[in-house]
Amino acid sequence: MTLELQILVAILAIFACVYITRLLRTKRIELKYVLLWYLVLIMLLILDLVPGALNGLTALLDFQLPVNMMFFAGFIFVLLILFSHTVILSELSKRNERLTQMVGLLDQRVTELEKRLGETDKKSDERDV
Repeated sequence: MTLELQILVAILAIFACVYITRLLRTKRIELKYVLLWYLVLIMLLILDLVPGALNGLTALLDFQLPVNMMFFAGFIFVLLILFSHTVILSELSKRNERLTQMVGLLDQRVTELEKRLGETDKKSDERDV
Protein backbone atom coordinates (compact mmCIF):
# COMPACT_ATOMS: atom_id res chain seq x y z
CA MET A 1 0.00 0.00 0.00
CA THR A 2 1.36 3.41 -0.90
CA LEU A 3 2.05 6.03 1.74
CA GLU A 4 -0.66 8.31 0.32
CA LEU A 5 -3.24 5.54 0.57
CA GLN A 6 -2.15 4.73 4.14
CA ILE A 7 -2.58 8.38 5.13
CA LEU A 8 -5.98 8.54 3.44
CA VAL A 9 -7.19 5.36 5.21
CA ALA A 10 -5.91 6.66 8.58
CA ILE A 11 -7.66 10.01 8.09
CA LEU A 12 -10.92 8.32 7.09
CA ALA A 13 -10.76 5.94 10.05
CA ILE A 14 -10.12 8.80 12.48
CA PHE A 15 -12.93 10.84 10.88
CA ALA A 16 -15.29 7.85 11.25
CA CYS A 17 -14.27 7.47 14.90
CA VAL A 18 -14.94 11.15 15.60
CA TYR A 19 -18.29 10.97 13.79
CA ILE A 20 -19.36 7.89 15.76
CA THR A 21 -18.31 9.59 19.01
CA ARG A 22 -20.37 12.63 18.03
CA LEU A 23 -23.41 10.42 17.39
CA LEU A 24 -22.86 8.84 20.79
CA ARG A 25 -22.64 12.21 22.56
CA THR A 26 -25.82 13.49 20.95
CA LYS A 27 -27.51 10.24 21.98
CA ARG A 28 -28.42 9.34 18.42
CA ILE A 29 -26.77 5.94 18.93
CA GLU A 30 -26.25 3.82 22.03
CA LEU A 31 -22.90 2.69 23.39
CA LYS A 32 -23.67 -1.00 22.96
CA TYR A 33 -23.97 -0.49 19.19
CA VAL A 34 -20.84 1.64 18.94
CA LEU A 35 -18.37 -0.79 20.51
CA LEU A 36 -18.22 -3.11 17.50
CA TRP A 37 -17.59 -0.15 15.18
CA TYR A 38 -14.79 1.10 17.42
CA LEU A 39 -13.21 -2.36 17.37
CA VAL A 40 -13.28 -2.45 13.59
CA LEU A 41 -11.82 1.05 13.29
CA ILE A 42 -9.00 0.22 15.72
CA MET A 43 -8.18 -2.94 13.75
CA LEU A 44 -8.23 -0.93 10.53
CA LEU A 45 -5.85 1.65 11.98
CA ILE A 46 -3.48 -1.06 13.24
CA LEU A 47 -3.45 -2.79 9.85
CA ASP A 48 -2.99 0.58 8.15
CA LEU A 49 -0.19 1.89 10.35
CA VAL A 50 1.70 -1.43 10.49
CA PRO A 51 1.79 -2.57 6.84
CA GLY A 52 3.54 -5.89 7.58
CA ALA A 53 0.82 -6.86 10.06
CA LEU A 54 -1.63 -7.74 7.28
CA ASN A 55 0.88 -10.05 5.59
CA GLY A 56 1.84 -11.61 8.91
CA LEU A 57 -1.78 -12.15 9.88
CA THR A 58 -2.49 -13.62 6.43
CA ALA A 59 0.35 -16.11 6.84
CA LEU A 60 -0.65 -16.90 10.44
CA LEU A 61 -4.24 -17.66 9.49
CA ASP A 62 -3.06 -19.58 6.39
CA PHE A 63 -4.83 -17.48 3.76
CA GLN A 64 -3.37 -17.41 0.27
CA LEU A 65 -3.67 -13.66 -0.25
CA PRO A 66 -4.20 -10.69 2.08
CA VAL A 67 -7.25 -9.70 0.01
CA ASN A 68 -8.88 -13.06 0.78
CA MET A 69 -8.32 -12.54 4.49
CA MET A 70 -9.77 -9.01 4.36
CA PHE A 71 -12.82 -10.29 2.46
CA PHE A 72 -13.29 -13.02 5.07
CA ALA A 73 -12.92 -10.50 7.91
CA GLY A 74 -15.50 -8.24 6.25
CA PHE A 75 -17.86 -11.18 5.88
CA ILE A 76 -17.47 -12.05 9.57
CA PHE A 77 -18.07 -8.41 10.50
CA VAL A 78 -21.30 -8.32 8.50
CA LEU A 79 -22.41 -11.55 10.18
CA LEU A 80 -21.73 -10.05 13.61
CA ILE A 81 -23.74 -6.95 12.75
CA LEU A 82 -26.56 -9.12 11.40
CA PHE A 83 -26.59 -11.25 14.55
CA SER A 84 -26.56 -8.15 16.73
CA HIS A 85 -29.52 -6.69 14.85
CA THR A 86 -31.37 -10.00 15.11
CA VAL A 87 -31.01 -9.98 18.90
CA ILE A 88 -32.12 -6.35 19.09
CA LEU A 89 -35.11 -6.99 16.82
CA SER A 90 -36.14 -9.98 18.92
CA GLU A 91 -35.99 -7.92 22.13
CA LEU A 92 -38.02 -5.12 20.53
CA SER A 93 -40.60 -7.60 19.27
CA LYS A 94 -41.07 -9.02 22.77
CA ARG A 95 -41.33 -5.52 24.23
CA ASN A 96 -43.87 -4.53 21.58
CA GLU A 97 -45.98 -7.61 22.36
CA ARG A 98 -45.95 -6.79 26.09
CA LEU A 99 -46.90 -3.17 25.44
CA THR A 100 -49.73 -4.22 23.15
CA GLN A 101 -51.09 -6.51 25.85
CA MET A 102 -50.83 -3.76 28.45
CA VAL A 103 -52.67 -1.31 26.20
CA GLY A 104 -55.43 -3.88 25.67
CA LEU A 105 -55.80 -4.43 29.42
CA LEU A 106 -55.83 -0.68 30.11
CA ASP A 107 -58.41 -0.15 27.37
CA GLN A 108 -60.60 -2.81 28.96
CA ARG A 109 -60.28 -1.13 32.37
CA VAL A 110 -61.19 2.27 30.92
CA THR A 111 -64.25 0.79 29.22
CA GLU A 112 -65.36 -0.86 32.48
CA LEU A 113 -64.85 2.38 34.42
CA GLU A 114 -66.82 4.35 31.82
CA LYS A 115 -69.68 1.85 32.13
CA ARG A 116 -69.64 2.16 35.93
CA LEU A 117 -69.55 5.94 35.68
CA GLY A 118 -72.48 5.88 33.24
CA GLU A 119 -74.49 3.67 35.60
CA THR A 120 -73.71 5.99 38.52
CA ASP A 121 -74.81 9.02 36.49
CA LYS A 122 -78.11 7.33 35.59
CA LYS A 123 -78.83 6.52 39.26
CA SER A 124 -78.10 10.10 40.35
CA ASP A 125 -80.33 11.43 37.54
CA GLU A 126 -83.15 9.15 38.70
CA ARG A 127 -82.81 10.42 42.30
CA ASP A 128 -83.00 14.03 41.16
CA VAL A 129 -86.35 13.46 39.38
